[in-house]
Amino acid sequence: MKDINGRARWSRAVCSSAYGITGVVVLVFCVGSTNHRTLGSDVIATSPRDDFVATALDGGRIEIRRISSGDDLVTIQFEGVPALQERRRSAVSWIPSCVFSPKGTTLASCCGYLPVSLWDLKTGKLLAEFMDCGVGYRLRFSADGSRLIGSGIVNKAGLQRITLWNVKTGETLRQLTVDKSIMDDNWDRNSISPRFAKSGPMLVMDVIDGRERSLRVWNTASNKETMVVKTDRLSPPDWVISSDGKYLIMREYDRDTDGMNVKRHRIYEMDSGDLSKQWAPKQQKNH
Repeated sequence: MKDINGRARWSRAVCSSAYGITGVVVLVFCVGSTNHRTLGSDVIATSPRDDFVATALDGGRIEIRRISSGDDLVTIQFEGVPALQERRRSAVSWIPSCVFSPKGTTLASCCGYLPVSLWDLKTGKLLAEFMDCGVGYRLRFSADGSRLIGSGIVNKAGLQRITLWNVKTGETLRQLTVDKSIMDDNWDRNSISPRFAKSGPMLVMDVIDGRERSLRVWNTASNKETMVVKTDRLSPPDWVISSDGKYLIMREYDRDTDGMNVKRHRIYEMDSGDLSKQWAPKQQKNH
């Protein structure tokens, strides 16, 4: 793993084939030709109050409309998008992905290998561009809207990266990269899957890198990694972040039973990394 601090402009490398990742935020990167659609949750998005809907179209265009009336509010157009014939030959999708800020006043979006962009919702004005991005970055805001995270592919080999930005300044706060390509010789899939807490600054990432798998927690306010929990590569745990953003709750499985039996539950305090509670399941009688 590489943990990179500081800023560096991203070179315009593209991926040669299409991949997708799900989860939370498990592979979430979505890159492909214009014949492959981006994840539906990213090419159409609603504002937090469900008053606006943003729909993305090939050619770097996003249309924002009022849900109640269907009236056109504003149209966003990325600059630097290739012509149609070039897009058809490209390995990169030129349908933007987008996400509303928690307050619903701005829209973050990315398109092809262009910089991640922040737009004013009412005017369509470009507010900022964020560098250090990859191809087909999937974007997510923190609960308070002060941080933006993107996850995607950064070169033809499938190198995957997560980038964390300060929304106000555009500063790249932190990056995490999976060194190995997206598929190894045995077609094992490596991935980074981020998930912001619903409240507070904590960010949890499910990282698969070769034979290793772990949950890594960042405090995005202090820009510090607070804990790393190694998990089973073949029998990964179920996990959830508490609604208040304070706890990481895991349910682990016994690999010897093909992942059918629960081994234990563990609760961690994410800010300190301390193990708060753990328990094994009650023994049940066979029926």
